Amino acid sequence: MKKTSPNIEYSSNELSTKELGLYLSKLSALNRNEKTGNLALSRSLDVLSNFLISSRAKSIADALPRMQSDKAKKIDFPESDIASWTKEDVISHIENQTTTRQQLISIGKARFGIPSSRLQKLSREEIMRALFAVIGHEQSIEILSDQAKIGGENRNS
Repeated sequence: MKKTSPNIEYSSNELSTKELGLYLSKLSALNRNEKTGNLALSRSLDVLSNFLISSRAKSIADALPRMQSDKAKKIDFPESDIASWTKEDVISHIENQTTTRQQLISIGKARFGIPSSRLQKLSREEIMRALFAVIGHEQSIEILSDQAKIGGENRNS
């Protein structure tokens, strides 16, 4: 006997680009969990949702030509978001090959207080090295701080 699927009726109403962008933003938040999520997918969904929300197009089909023309332009990370990133988030963005040089400069400025004028003079690879060096210094300070909290007789160093 042939199985039949239930009749599913789809609404003829199409989601607006803003509605889809807001949905993708929430889906991105679900994927941001370090243990159960997918950070790369979360970042990609954030970029897509930001594009769709800011798009003035009425439908996805209308937004596609703009997406094609904006392909070379990257959406910058808001500095307020960067400042709240974990060390793992920062490392993930630095290692991501799609992160632009300008985005790396924004990370250095917002997260570590590095003057953007200093980073502007460097190549993408040099900016990456500088950011990893700052992360290393930050980790060293955390270790020293942890050791200082331990009583003198219990120290490991």
